This record gives sequence, structure tokens and C-alpha cells, in this order.
Amino acid sequence: DTVFVSVGGGGLICGVGSALKALNPHVRIVAVQPQACAPLSASVAAGGPVWIDPQPTLCDGLGVPLVTDEMWPLLRSVVDDTVTVSEEQVANAIRRLAVDNKLVVEGAGAASLAAALATPVSRRGRSVCILSGGSIDSDKLAAIVGGS
Repeated sequence: DTVFVSVGGGGLICGVGSALKALNPHVRIVAVQPQACAPLSASVAAGGPVWIDPQPTLCDGLGVPLVTDEMWPLLRSVVDDTVTVSEEQVANAIRRLAVDNKLVVEGAGAASLAAALATPVSRRGRSVCILSGGSIDSDKLAAIVGGS
């Protein structure tokens, strides 16, 4: 079983991951970040917290420049994998949630679905996506849903 969780500062994924791993230590927790702003992925690659220069992204709620020293050990204890998603993948997830499911989800929350859709079913098994936040500009949502 796999749970996809978008990561900004790390509080949500640490809480979700800690609770789920207490219930089932074999559950796979996947941290999702936009390609434009992925300090956790960079920190994992470097072996410790690093500072990045966040770029503009549809996932503005995830636009943090670093993993803090305080969050690093917690993240390492619950996160099994990190993935990044493109702006196009996030826009497609927002569109799919709005059109097919009648859900308004901001980019930061839709990133988890974008990652799940990009992961082959054979690698993810039963999956859950944490969809958090509906704070998206109405003009931006209209442009995404309209396909521009």
C-alpha cells in the first residue's frame, strides 16, 4: 500500500506517516514535491538538509526553500521515497479533480494525485492521495480547467 503526500515544511507528511506506520509499518509513504521547488528531494540526494532557490509553481503552498534541521530526522523516519512532479502533471491533476470529481483542490494538494497518476500501478498497489487545500485563484482554476 502506498500513500502519496505533498510536502512543504513537512508537518503534514510527518503526522500522516507516523500515524500510518504505527498502524502498518509496511505502508509506503511517498513525499511529493513540484520539480520547481523540491528541497526534500535535494536534501535526500545530499544526505542532509540543503537550501534551494524555489521557483514559481502551481504548488505555491509547497514553496519552501529548505528542510529544517528539526524536521530532517522526522522526515527520514517516515518517508520511504521522494518524487517530483511537473507543472503540466499538477495542472492535469487539478483539471481531473475539478472536471471528473467536482473537487476544487489547489496545486499543493493536487500534486499527490499527479504523482500517483505518474506511478505505474504495479509499483504502487493500493494507493491513497492526500488532497489538501482548496485555495486556488479562480482565474487560475478557470484557465487550468479550460485547458490553457
